[in-house]
Amino acid sequence: WGKTLLDPIFKNSKELIHFTDEAGKAGIDKTGKLRDYTYVTDPEAMNPLTGKKVKNMTPKEVSDFLKIPESKAKYRIILPKENVPIKIAIDGPKTEGGAPQAVTDGIVNIGNHSIELNPNS
Repeated sequence: WGKTLLDPIFKNSKELIHFTDEAGKAGIDKTGKLRDYTYVTDPEAMNPLTGKKVKNMTPKEVSDFLKIPESKAKYRIILPKENVPIKIAIDGPKTEGGAPQAVTDGIVNIGNHSIELNPNS
């Protein structure tokens, strides 16, 4: 059911991006995993108000578009979509700002991918 609702939103997505803060980065670095029910979005998603893709946004722009605290946009990790099982979030397939959103459906091993400082900071 949840996957069906996400199909049109993430159909063309090749990757997923997760933003986090210092504490989240430390947890991911320590475990090498994303927790179950971790929020993700499409790095190619474009804010219709600014014309910028999520992957090119500053932490402030991420905050405005995804409706998360700016501190939670300090770090990011981008993973291939096929490695990340996702489902619809309890608060729906889009953020209040209109960005597509999903959550991980189980614990996700990040493999050789690493969390990085948002290069647009």
